[in-house]
Amino acid sequence: MIFVDREKELRGLEEAYTSGRPELVVVYGRRRLGKTFLVRRLLKSRRGVYLVANYSERSLALADFSRQVGLELGIRAEFNWFTDLLLTVSRLLQPRPLIVLDEFQRLAGTGLLSELQSFWDRWAEELNPVLILVGSGVGTVERVVLSYDSPVYGRITRTLKITPFGYQEARVFMDKWTAEDRVRGYSVFGGTPYYLRLIDASETLEENIARLVMDPTGPLHEEPLVVLRAETREPDRYTAILEAVASGRSRLSEIAAYTGIPREQLPKYISVLEEGLDLVERVYPLGMEGKPRYSRYRIKDMFFEFWFSEVQARRGLVEVDPLRAAREAVARLDNRAGRAWENIAAEHMALLYKLGVISYTKMGKWWWKNIEIDLVAIDEKEPMVYFVECKWGEADTHTLSRLKAKASHFPWKKGLRKEKFIIYARRTRIQSATSNVVVYTLDEVEEDFEKYKPRIEHM
Repeated sequence: MIFVDREKELRGLEEAYTSGRPELVVVYGRRRLGKTFLVRRLLKSRRGVYLVANYSERSLALADFSRQVGLELGIRAEFNWFTDLLLTVSRLLQPRPLIVLDEFQRLAGTGLLSELQSFWDRWAEELNPVLILVGSGVGTVERVVLSYDSPVYGRITRTLKITPFGYQEARVFMDKWTAEDRVRGYSVFGGTPYYLRLIDASETLEENIARLVMDPTGPLHEEPLVVLRAETREPDRYTAILEAVASGRSRLSEIAAYTGIPREQLPKYISVLEEGLDLVERVYPLGMEGKPRYSRYRIKDMFFEFWFSEVQARRGLVEVDPLRAAREAVARLDNRAGRAWENIAAEHMALLYKLGVISYTKMGKWWWKNIEIDLVAIDEKEPMVYFVECKWGEADTHTLSRLKAKASHFPWKKGLRKEKFIIYARRTRIQSATSNVVVYTLDEVEEDFEKYKPRIEHM
C-alpha cells in the first residue's frame, strides 16, 4: 500500500491541527478518491477518534456512535445526544481533541448537525477541538454543510475538496509499464486512487483490464452502476444519459433522442451528474464560456467513459467471453488514448507554467464550425497565444502546417498578438524547432514528470 501525493491536502490538515485554535474542517469529494485514506494518514501520527456515520436514522446513528466510541477509547458509552458524544470525546482527548466523522452527509435529516452547531457555539473555544467532517457526494455535501441554510454555515474554518489524480500521480501506479502503456492505462483507469491501487503493474495492461473490469467477478466490473445506484434515485436514467454521452452524443437534443428522456427534463439529471457526482462536464470553446449554444457535454471521469464504451455497450461479448472483450478493448485503446494525451498535455503545460517556462491566464479547447484546436492558452498581459496540437502518433511538417492554418481562424486580438505553436506527439519527424515552435515527445513529457514526481510513502 502506498500513499501518493495529496501533499497540499495533508498539509492543510496538519496546519489545522497545529493552528492552536478550534478547527471545523470539511473534506469532501466523490467516492473512491481516498478521503478516508487521507484522514487516516493524519490519525497515524496524531491521537484522535475516527467515527463513521453508518445510519441516517437518529437513534440508530447514536447507538452506533456509542459503540464506536467505546471501542476507540475503551470506555462504556451510551449517548442520547450528539452534543454529549462530542463533549465526552473532547474532554478525554485533551489538550488537542481530534475527531474525524466520516460519511457525515448521512446525518443531514437527523438533527445531529444542529447539535454540532450548538456544541461548536458553546464549547469550541473552551475545548479547542479539531473536528474533521468527511463526506461523499459533492452536491449533497455542498447543500447539507456548505450552503447558507446549513446549521454549521459560517463555522467551517477550512474546506478541502478532493479531486482525482492527474497523470503525474497516476503514472506512479503503472511504473513497470512502457510510457505508451502508461498513457493507455490512464485512458482506462483515469485518476481515481481506488482504481489505480487495484492495478498489478507486473501484469500487462490487457491482463489488468480482463481481471479488474471484464471478469464478472472483477472488483470494477459493475463499478459505475454501483455508484449510480448508491448516489441517485433513478439510476436507470443516469445510466442511459452516460451511455448517450459515451457514444458521442454531446448536446441535449442528441442525448434526449438517444435516451427518450424529454429534453426539458434532462437539465436536472445532467446537473446531478455534473455538479453532484462530478462525472460529466460541460465544455465550452475558449472565449465562449457560459454560452449554452456552443457547449458540449462529455464524461469527465475516464474510467466511466471507458466502462460505458467497452462494457455497457458490449454486454453480450463481455458476459460470454471477457478475455476476448479485453483483447478487443485494448486494440481500440489508441483511439481513446488521444483524449488522455490531451489531458496530459494540459497537465504538462501547467507544469511549465509553474516552472516559469510559459505564462498564460486562460487555457481550454477551441472550436468553430468544423475547425478544432486541442488546446489554446492565452496570456492576456502580453498578449500571447499558445496553440497546441496533441497527436497520439507521429508529428511531421504537415501537423504543424495544419495547426497554423487552424490558428489563423482564432479571433482573439488577431493582428496584435504574439503566437507560439506547441505540438505534443509520441514521436516527431519535425527536424528543428524555431523560436515560436516547440515539440514535446512522449519521452520528454515523461522525463519532466519523472523529474517532478510526487512524494510516495509506503504504508
